[in-house]
Amino acid sequence: MITLTSLLARTLGGKSHSRVHLVYFALASFDILAVLGGLLLSNQFANVFERTVEYRQSWDRTFSGMWELNDHVMETSAPFVNVFQTGDAVAESEKFEQHLKVLETTIASLQQDLIESGKAEAAQDSLAALHVVRTTLQITARHGRLVFSNYYNGWIDEAARSMSMAEQATQKLRYQFHGAMASILVLTRNYENEKTRELHDLKRYEYVIAICILLMVACVTWYGHYIGKLIRQNHREITDGYKRLEGHAPIRWCSRHGCRR
Repeated sequence: MITLTSLLARTLGGKSHSRVHLVYFALASFDILAVLGGLLLSNQFANVFERTVEYRQSWDRTFSGMWELNDHVMETSAPFVNVFQTGDAVAESEKFEQHLKVLETTIASLQQDLIESGKAEAAQDSLAALHVVRTTLQITARHGRLVFSNYYNGWIDEAARSMSMAEQATQKLRYQFHGAMASILVLTRNYENEKTRELHDLKRYEYVIAICILLMVACVTWYGHYIGKLIRQNHREITDGYKRLEGHAPIRWCSRHGCRR
């Protein structure tokens, strides 16, 4: 007698579909990898942006400090010009010394900050410029003090010549500060250009991940269509098998207790 099991096996052509779900597991794993890749790429974009902002902010503080010093140079040169108007060499000399002290302290603080913050290698040009600034500041201080000394002693012509040399040194100070600030701008610009190139490289992976996701969606769509077609085919075969059974002898159901109709 023909059993239902043997008939269905012949109807399905002996095919086994017990591993069909493994393909879905593979596609799901691929989907998870694509999502993780997208998250990792987004994290890389965020890290590059954060590092760029932090780098720029750290150098902005140094740049702002130099900018304030550059403005303070103008205040330092004011006393040895004003002494010819006020005639008070002592008071103007005290103002000059106060400005000099602020400049010297701030420049030393900037140099120390660049060294201790681990930026000394990147800031070699800035450190060199600040070293030159300190040397020029000493020259400015010497000529400025001669202005007040000569004016106090009544040597007006000598005081005027000293003032001219002090103003030249002050002008040189401003140029040197501009050079130090320009070196920082170049440094930050180069860093930003480097990070921009890094972002362009990361964008390539973005396109790769997008293509992988599109392929995954296409595979899922195609495989879903294939499974649907397979299920419909199997359903038709089973239905046809039941119809053919109607023309045969009654089906024997077999079990471990024996076969019965």
